[in-house]
This record gives sequence, structure tokens and C-alpha cells, in this order.
Amino acid sequence: MYQASLTSRYLVRKIIPLLAMLSVALCTAMVIIVFSVMNGFLDMVTQAGRKLIGDVAIDGPVTGFPWYEELVTELKRLPSVQAASPMIQSYGLLKMPYNQISQVQVVGVDPTSYDAVTGYASTLYWRPLSEPELAKLPTTDIRRPDWESPEGTMEWKRILHMSLLDAHFESLGPVGPIGILNHTADWQNKQNPAEPLIRRLQDAGKVLQTPGGSPGLVPGIRVSIANERVAGRSYEFAQTWFMPTREVTLTVLPLTDEGGVRDPESRIFPIVNEFGVERYDVDSSYVFVPFDVLQKMLKMQPVQEVSETETDEFGDPLPTGRMTPGRATRIVIKAKPGVSPLQLQADAQRVYEQVYDRHIGEMPPPSIIDIKTWEEQIALYIGAVKNETALVMTLFSIISLVAVILVLSIFWTVVQQKTRDIGILRAVGASRFGITWLFLLYGLILGILGSLLGAMLAFPIVWYINPIHRFLGEEFGIVIWDPKVYIFDEVPHHVNPLFAMIIMSAGVLFAVLGALIPAIRAAFIDPVTALRYE
Repeated sequence: MYQASLTSRYLVRKIIPLLAMLSVALCTAMVIIVFSVMNGFLDMVTQAGRKLIGDVAIDGPVTGFPWYEELVTELKRLPSVQAASPMIQSYGLLKMPYNQISQVQVVGVDPTSYDAVTGYASTLYWRPLSEPELAKLPTTDIRRPDWESPEGTMEWKRILHMSLLDAHFESLGPVGPIGILNHTADWQNKQNPAEPLIRRLQDAGKVLQTPGGSPGLVPGIRVSIANERVAGRSYEFAQTWFMPTREVTLTVLPLTDEGGVRDPESRIFPIVNEFGVERYDVDSSYVFVPFDVLQKMLKMQPVQEVSETETDEFGDPLPTGRMTPGRATRIVIKAKPGVSPLQLQADAQRVYEQVYDRHIGEMPPPSIIDIKTWEEQIALYIGAVKNETALVMTLFSIISLVAVILVLSIFWTVVQQKTRDIGILRAVGASRFGITWLFLLYGLILGILGSLLGAMLAFPIVWYINPIHRFLGEEFGIVIWDPKVYIFDEVPHHVNPLFAMIIMSAGVLFAVLGALIPAIRAAFIDPVTALRYE
């Protein structure tokens, strides 16, 4: 009974124990904040990494594999498959309008089936946005309904007018002066004069074609150096080099079946939209083109075979009527709800083996085909972030041991100050366990109060970390999370209640451990010596 009475007395009447409680609170708050930011960063990296890759992918050699259409058909029949789509991936050179040549990863897709697997259309930059997305954009973003062309420049006005009259985005009406006046009058009735352009870009990007049916190209938002990243998931665009009004030249190197290099193939593409998945390695190097167009450029399209023995009257080989099937380099697959990627992976492996058995000698054997889940595809990318998270958490956990040392030193001082009181308690019959429990209870209460205070401090900071960050930037010019440098435009954060409870429990445990050694020392003080202590 005396333990509780003395504990409350020491806790209320002494200031120095409050410092121990404050140290526990600060360490608890620090670890919760850091863990929430790192955990949020890992979650956002995982979500960004999973975009555009499907749940499972079948990867073949760079020269591609045939009978992909049959394989896709068989996959779609599986009860575990919701959608499947063929792809071609190759490296290429992209000549930009400002005469810079960039190395890019060229991806040929069927936009409809690819969107069904990966949600490709939702990654297009130029599209109407939802209210939550608009709320995160600065007022200068052209996609906002209340956007107005900057004063003092006619370039945006020219772009907006020409977007409806340009050869790649055919006019909705007359193309002469009367047509321009009609479009201008129509725009004056709209809140955002760029809205017609944005909707047309969205429609063109979804199908990788201009309204006239010409094949189009969709680059990553960071492929162009004219797109400068700013806060709020937004970019500033150099008006002179606004990409969706420009053309680029794409050059690829077709390969022979043996892996040799053919003559380069080049083609001019109009840029019909841009995309972004918040992964720098993807946004800065990937470009999408129609599957059939890239297939022809890489000489992977179906070809009619010719006879080596039968020739025409001029000695040229005659067609045999048999078509060599076209090739793809990858098939991406989406699982139905409730189906795990591992189960889908096993089903895809089985289907590939069945199709291979029907075309032995024509398709690569299953042993050299990679069939991976989405986690395996980005394992290196996610693994690096996990290692960084573990390293940061280890360092901050070591720093948090300061709380144990501080509590120990404070309790050591308390025991030193209360030596006579301890002697009196021992003299009137208090046991060594009772004295030990007195100080352990003291540490336990300080740990509980400190951990609760730390959580009360940490949670509001985590929940409002981005408004706090914006306030520091606007008022004091302090920018810790620069969107021009980091992958994401906002400071990531995610409070995991389970780990928060573990951290708070660790704070309580550290406080008790810090009190343990002084408590044992107090329990073994000789009563006679303690009563003589001054």
C-alpha cells in the first residue's frame, strides 16, 4: 500500500521525474513520426511500383515469342484471370522537338486490353481530375477548372486555339477566321479555356491515336526536360515546348531471330498525351506506342512464308500460304478478386506449358520463360526501400536508448536523495521486494504517462505533416521534402496502429528498465547506514 502512496507523492512533488517522463514522451513521439513517414514512403513506393505491371507477367526473350494470341486466349478462359494483354518492350532513341536525343524504353501495347489489366488510362496526365485530386493542385495548374492563361503571354492562348485546329487534333468546326471566333466565343462561356484540349488529349491518349486515326505516342511526364516538377502533383510546362502539340521521331533497332541487329527503323509520332506513375525511373524513360505499330517497326509482325523449292517464272520463291505468327515479348495478367498472385502465377505457368506442348520447337521452352508476380517484378526496387526503412528505424531505435540512460540517471539521483527515507522504510519492516517495487512502479507510471504524451504529440504531427510542411515553406522558406527531388509530391505518412502500440509499449518497457538498476540498489541499502546518511 505504501508503494502507491509514495509513488504518487514523488511523482507530484518532484520536478526531476517529470524530465524522465518528458524524455520518454519525446523518444516515443520521434520513433512514431519517423516510422509513420518511412512506412508511408514504403506503401507509396509499393503502390507506384505496382502500376502498369499487372498481377503476373510472362516475360520472354528480347526477340519475342510467337503464339502469344493463343496464349492470351487460353489465359482469359481461366477462372482466376480477369484480363490479359500482350506487350512489346524494346529500347529506342527519341528525338525531341528541341533537338535532344534521349534513350527510352519503348512499350507497345493494345491500349484497351492493357488498361483492363493495369488501369493505364488512370495514369494519363492530361485528363479531367476528381475533386480530391484537384484540391491538391496549385492554382497555376492548367488542369484546374479556375485556371486562367498567365498574363503577359500569348503562347498559351495560341496553344489552346491551335489545339482545336492543329492537324493532329482536327477541328470540331470550321477552320477559318469565323471558326476561330466561334471557338473563342465558346471558350468564353467555359470556366477553364483549356478544358477542350484536356478532354481531347484524354480521348487520344486512351487509344494511342489522334482523332484522325494516326498512331500516337504517350511519353512519361519526365521524359521532356521542358516539364519542371513543382509541388502538389503538378508540373510547370515550358509553353514553347508543350509536348502534346509536338511531334517526335522514334528510332528502334529490329533484331533477327539469332539476336543480330537489322537496319534501324524510324517513325515520326505526334504526342497525344503524357503519363505519370510517380516512379522516376518509369516517368523519365518510358514511352507508349500502339502494339501493332511497334511490332512492325521491330519486324515482329506475322509474315507469310515462302517456298525454298517452288519458284515463279522469274525464279523468285512462291508464297506457301502459311503465316509465321507474330511475336510479343511480354504478357501481363490481372487476377480476379480473391485470387492471390501466387495462385495466378501457377495457373499461368500451367497454361504456358500446355500451349508450348502444342507448338514444340516454335516457342521458347518454359525453363527460359520468366513468370513473375508483381512483387517479384519490383523486388529489387521495393527491397532497396525496405532496407533503407530498416536502417533508419534501427538508428532511431538506438537513439531512443537515450531515454533508458536518462531514466536510469534520474532514478539513481532520486535514490541518492531518498536514502534516509529508504532506511526508515526498511527499519519499520519494508521488504527488499517492496522497495524494489516502489521504484519499478514509479518507472512504470512515468513510462505510461510518457508514452501516452508522446503518442498525443506524434499523431497530430503525422496527420497534419503536409500542412505543417507547406506552412514552413510559405512562412520561413524551409523546404524539407522538395518535389523536384523526391519521388512523391507530398511527405508520405501512414500510421500503423499495431506498430504505434508496440512503440508505446517499448517506451513503457524502457522506462521500467531504466528504473530497474536504481531500484535494486535501493533495495539493498543497509538500513543503519541509510539512517546515518546526510
